[in-house]
Amino acid sequence: MKQVLPCEAENDVAEHCLLMERKFFGLTMADIMSLTYQLAVKNRIKNQFCKRNGKAGRKWLECFLHCHPQISVRTPQGLSLSTAKGFTPESVAQFFKYMNMQWTPLNIILQDFTIATKPASLLYSTNTQKY
Repeated sequence: MKQVLPCEAENDVAEHCLLMERKFFGLTMADIMSLTYQLAVKNRIKNQFCKRNGKAGRKWLECFLHCHPQISVRTPQGLSLSTAKGFTPESVAQFFKYMNMQWTPLNIILQDFTIATKPASLLYSTNTQKY
């Protein structure tokens, strides 16, 4: 497939994926396709991405992953009930204290604790150990 984005832009997308993964915020394939479309539009790069969906195509993503073997697609494990019960404001505060961060449990909004049957696939560094 013909390269759509310049090498610099594609490398920036790859680096962004890895940065977000290091910050424990894995991006889905849809996130990457949407971000790439926005990057191309904002930088006025000619492309054949779908304007209706506002995303780069699936073929582009496959080529991107092939050209950047340091990034892989994984499906994270679901959250067990015992892990969800252990995720309390006290345990979160202890984590941030251990990590020497300035966050407190009041800064964290704990959302719905429903357990997803099938989590979305995320993009990770291939150097990262699978959990």
